[in-house]
Amino acid sequence: MLKSERSETLGTLILMIAGHEVTVLMRVWPAQLDDRAQVELWGEYIAFLVTCVDRFAARKFNDESRLEFMTGIVETVGRGFVNQPHFGSTDSERIGWLERLIERRSEDLSPLKGLAEHIFAAATLMVKNFCRDLQEHSWPTLALETGKTMSIAINAALVSVPEFKHLL
Repeated sequence: MLKSERSETLGTLILMIAGHEVTVLMRVWPAQLDDRAQVELWGEYIAFLVTCVDRFAARKFNDESRLEFMTGIVETVGRGFVNQPHFGSTDSERIGWLERLIERRSEDLSPLKGLAEHIFAAATLMVKNFCRDLQEHSWPTLALETGKTMSIAINAALVSVPEFKHLL
């Protein structure tokens, strides 16, 4: 499979996995999110998965190939996100919102050394951003549960999805 085909396939899988995992988190979390917040959480989960893939791609490809591969993924997830009216009035504004989110999360998470640290830092960010109404002392427990859920999802993808396995 060509790199561009892999990028598109992986981007599509990221959209589907993120959508599924948001429904899982909605069952784990005691917080109720409105439609906009659920879509924003979907964007956060997309950004988390893209940053995970980038971490693996950095080990697999040279810089030029990695840039080409990751650009294809970001373009694919952006096309999947354009129907979200909460984040701009045009397709380019919505894609721009998601691209900026991915860039911010990449800056937040890329300095971390291991995948476990990456997952639990992303989980903590999600809990702090989406469960603000809960008492702060409950955040660590909820972040741990969220991190476990995210860890199961990324490990399942790495073990069972050929496009993810290819990155190992």
